[in-house]
This record gives sequence, structure tokens and C-alpha cells, in this order.
Amino acid sequence: VSVILRCLGAKVGKRIYWPGTGLQGLVEYDLLEVGDDVVFGSRTNVMVCDAVSSKRIRILAGANVGDRCVLLPGCTIGRNALLGS
Repeated sequence: VSVILRCLGAKVGKRIYWPGTGLQGLVEYDLLEVGDDVVFGSRTNVMVCDAVSSKRIRILAGANVGDRCVLLPGCTIGRNALLGS
């Protein structure tokens, strides 16, 4: 998944764990930035745009995004942060 997202324009670090992540709604790949050693939970939705605007989503190195979390446009998940649902 990381290689595909890089080819489409996203900034993706190394050692990312993507288990069935909800990237089907992601259409503006250049607005996604994921640091090194990030872990996504299953069925996490990443939405860089909504009906009003498009904004960058940044997930910094070492972050852990839990199962069924929704990342909305403009959010930043901090370094080594844990986001749970």
C-alpha cells in the first residue's frame, strides 16, 4: 500500500502498517502525509476532502491510529500519539 500511495503523490514514510485501511474515499493523494513507524487499525477512514474544502492530513512518526477511527480534513496526529475510537 505504501508504494502505491507514494506513486500517486502521497508522502509516506517507512515501516507503515496498513491492515484494511479505508482509503477508498481518498482522491487527493498529495494531501496525505504519513511519517515513519505509523500503525493504522483496521477500518480506519482517511478523508482529505469534504463537501466544503480539501486540507492536508498529517500523521507524524510513531503515531498509532486505532480501529475504526475517522481522520477528517486538516487534522494532525502528533508524534508518538495514540488515537483511539
